[in-house]
Amino acid sequence: AAPENLESAAAVKPEHVESIIRMAAQEYDYVVLDLGRTIDAITLRALDLSDDIFIIVQLTLPFIRDCKRMLEALEVLGQQRSKLRLLVNRYEPGGDISIDNLEQVLGRRVSQTIPNSYHAVATSVNQGKPITVIAKSDPVSKTLVHMSQDLVHGNEPAQKRNSLFGWLKHER
Repeated sequence: AAPENLESAAAVKPEHVESIIRMAAQEYDYVVLDLGRTIDAITLRALDLSDDIFIIVQLTLPFIRDCKRMLEALEVLGQQRSKLRLLVNRYEPGGDISIDNLEQVLGRRVSQTIPNSYHAVATSVNQGKPITVIAKSDPVSKTLVHMSQDLVHGNEPAQKRNSLFGWLKHER
């Protein structure tokens, strides 16, 4: 969680974050960090420890400009290009800016899109409950479940993942 105040935030050092991430990685199979848009020593330490870095972008010019700057900064700071993945949030087909436009401007492929479902997401945030609990059939819920399965199982075909032997393979 973010620090309660500026004084507490100043006390957090990169080595503290590294210790927390390493401890979490020993206890959990997956550690997800929401780092925001600021690059500082703490963020860099967390990114260095990451296997995958998802850069979140929306299909509007300000978001795309910020995303391009972030990608360039991360590459200059030594982040491996293969770790950087684009995720389009609040995606609506047929908008002014297409996925093809975005990929052309940024020079990289989009890894995933999350559909726009403002009402369900806002309800989830306001109630403090996962969207997959309060709106299971919402397109955002379905996309998040699919993304989670892809992260856990990689590119393995769904029918193999769902077989008994595929399941046993991933339970080890």
